[in-house]
Amino acid sequence: MNINLKMLGAGLGLGLGLVACATPPEAGGARPVIADDFEAYAVGGPPGGPWGVQQVNGTAVIDDSRAASGNRSVRIDVAGTGTVYLFNQGGPLFPAARDGLSGRMKVWLEEGPRTEIHWTIIEGRGVRRSDGHTGLVRFGGQVPTPNGSRLMSNYETPDGYSDPTAPMSDCWGHAGEADVMPEGRWVDVAWRIAPTGLTLSIDGRPISGPDVGATGQGCVHQPATYVWELPAMERVNIGWETYIPDGPRRLWIDDVEISD
Repeated sequence: MNINLKMLGAGLGLGLGLVACATPPEAGGARPVIADDFEAYAVGGPPGGPWGVQQVNGTAVIDDSRAASGNRSVRIDVAGTGTVYLFNQGGPLFPAARDGLSGRMKVWLEEGPRTEIHWTIIEGRGVRRSDGHTGLVRFGGQVPTPNGSRLMSNYETPDGYSDPTAPMSDCWGHAGEADVMPEGRWVDVAWRIAPTGLTLSIDGRPISGPDVGATGQGCVHQPATYVWELPAMERVNIGWETYIPDGPRRLWIDDVEISD
């Protein structure tokens, strides 16, 4: 089902632009700020509408070879270490930073890493209110098992790499060995970043470990008790990112919702 929210927004005084309603609003009454099934965009080009595209050593294009619903999705190819993200372009969609965000999307990953490669498919970023430094909150994976790559959450304050007065942290919450990112099929990935904590579920099943409250399981540069101070989130990235050398990766994303 496609809904022109630009027309809807005109009646409400909201310039929301054209997005596509792919699935019903989240449970609990939250209404999507962004909802897109990618049917409105031309095959072979990048998605438009609310999305910007960040591409480093990879591409994101509309593809009609695989879709969770309808006929089209976004295909992401990363040649090795790289970043390919779709991100909200700001403006009236995100007129101000958010204290919390949630979302869901369908993901088909051909194959994940079989070595210890840290990868991300969801990233919320913004500025910490306590000190004005950048905070990143991520969902992805890292630790390999015989069945795949274990899911994880990650918190990082990257300003410390270039600013000696800024905090440095790279913290984690790993899932159990059985909780790996499924491969070779469509998976429903739902997530929440909120002052009460982080949650991640796969096909409706909550994943223990990435469900971090105030602190995770451990950190680099900080003690394990380091508090994951959520930033006032201004941008959400979805796609694929790796941080050390890796083989080529391919995945498809469809039916995206982001709510505040």
